[in-house]
Parts: sequence; structure tokens; C-alpha cells
Amino acid sequence: MILYCREPYTHLYTSPDETVRAGRRDSQVLYGERVRVTPDTASRNGLCHIKTERDGYEGWVLRTDFKGEGEGEGKTVVAVLPVTALWAQLYPAPDFKTVPVLRIPCNALVRVLSSGNPAPDHGFLETEDGLYIHHSQIAPLPPGATLEALAKRFAYAPYQYGGRTPDGIDCTGLIQVCLQLLRPEMFCRRDTDMQIEDFPDAPAGAEILPGDLLYFEGHVAIYLGDGQLVHATARTMRCGVEPLAEVESYYRTQSREGRGIIAHKRLPI
Repeated sequence: MILYCREPYTHLYTSPDETVRAGRRDSQVLYGERVRVTPDTASRNGLCHIKTERDGYEGWVLRTDFKGEGEGEGKTVVAVLPVTALWAQLYPAPDFKTVPVLRIPCNALVRVLSSGNPAPDHGFLETEDGLYIHHSQIAPLPPGATLEALAKRFAYAPYQYGGRTPDGIDCTGLIQVCLQLLRPEMFCRRDTDMQIEDFPDAPAGAEILPGDLLYFEGHVAIYLGDGQLVHATARTMRCGVEPLAEVESYYRTQSREGRGIIAHKRLPI
């Protein structure tokens, strides 16, 4: 069974025995993302076991935060577009003076009924759910957009383990969200060990360039240039820019083997 997230985002839990208040959150599913319910697994405590289509992650989610494929308005969807603004608002009518029904995060997926030109008098597109979104919030990224520039938009967002939104994000969530926006055709898995396994190494001995991914033990950051990087870290409990030398020194003291950078990746983007 295929389900779609109907909330701005929802948490993906390790176990069905977790509670919404105190459970361990491993990731999040964003508005409009599709998940596949795992066959032959019974729901427990209102949670069902799923696998996300976008990154293949598995876990338990609240069933009430999702709708089935047959639960929409029955209209013809012509495009599924990511939110490229930091936040987007869904309105009950094509009128910015109405009160928004939902606020959805960057990289959420919107199923629109027209991918062409929005009505010239209001600039809104209708969604499958009968709501309206302004075209500027799902517009393509500008030419020359970079991974590091997208990541810097999350500066001062709180750190949240398993987070994938400006309300709270973790280190690999930052990489994933920005990469999915920049290169949606690239499959980006969720955790550091997965990304180290999947992403190509920079040439041996190569200089670190802006946009390169630097992996530490259980952590990842994006190099900005001039000795600076951007990352979401539990050390400061926020997303922000820090000197590479400080971060590497910290991880050398924390690493069991005294290592700083353990992998240097360069993506073909």
C-alpha cells in the first residue's frame, strides 16, 4: 500500500513501542512524500511500519499522518514539485489574504494540477488537495545554485536528531535535503555510513574545494572555502558556519582513534 504524508512533516520512529512524546526519532517524512507500508506487519499503538520511496529508510510512523492514493480529490496531477522556498504556505483559495491552511517545509513535495503558467491575476497553482500554493515557492532553483549556498539557508535552524526541516535538522538531513533539491535524480540515503558508502571520493590528496563533503566520526559537513564549513551539529545545537580547524580538532579529541576527517567526498554536481 502506498501512502502520502498529509502533515507538514511527521516523525519516523525506531520502534512501534516508542511514544510520540518520548520516542527515539530516526528521521522524518515530509509533506507529499510517498511511503510504502511493509506487508504483513500489524499496526501497533497507531503506528505502521513503512519504507520511504525517496531514500529507502524504514521505520514506524503515525498512520493518521498519511493518506492513501485513493483519498485525494480525484483530480489529475500533472506534476510533483518540491518546495524550493525555506517554507511554503498552502491556502484555501488563490488569495494571499486568506489564512493559510498549512505551512510546509523546504523539499516537501506538492502535487499540482498545472505545471504551466499560473493564473496571471494571482500567481497561484491548485494542488491535488484543493489547496493553493504560490508559484514562487515551488519555482526552480536559480541557475548556478550550489550545495553550500542551499545549506547556508538553514543557518541558525536548531539541531534536531533525525530532523529534515528548518524547524530542526541534523547533519545528514542537511546534506539530503539540499542534494535532493539540487539534484533530485541522485539517490541520497539518510545516515553518515550510508553516504560514505554511496558518494564518490575526492581524488587522493586533492585540495578541499567548496561544496566538498567532509565526514568525521558520525558527522558530516559541507566545505564553504576559506577554511569554513557549514553543518548542523549537536555540539552547538544549531546549524551554522564554523572554522574547519575547530571542528576537526574537536573530532580528533572525540574520536576513538584520534581521527579528524575520515572521508572526503566530491559529488558530480
